[in-house]
Amino acid sequence: MMSDNLQIGSMDISALEQEIARIEQEEKNCLAELNELLVRENAAQGIFFAQEIHALKQDKLRLNVEKEFCRKRIARLRFEAEADYGVWQ
Repeated sequence: MMSDNLQIGSMDISALEQEIARIEQEEKNCLAELNELLVRENAAQGIFFAQEIHALKQDKLRLNVEKEFCRKRIARLRFEAEADYGVWQ
């Protein structure tokens, strides 16, 4: 989970790429846990994990938004670099 004191706006491209990698790993872990719960559910035996599944789906959506925010910040930094220096960094 992105820490509360992390300021994406002040990160450079390298740090943002590292953040994307961390988010993608967290997404993989989230999906693995989600799939495990879905497999373990058994309606015949009354075994359900609705709250946990819902929370994991919410986390996955949150992570996706954080990842997209990082990607858009990278694009903006590259655009600004091109405008300022005429080159991509």
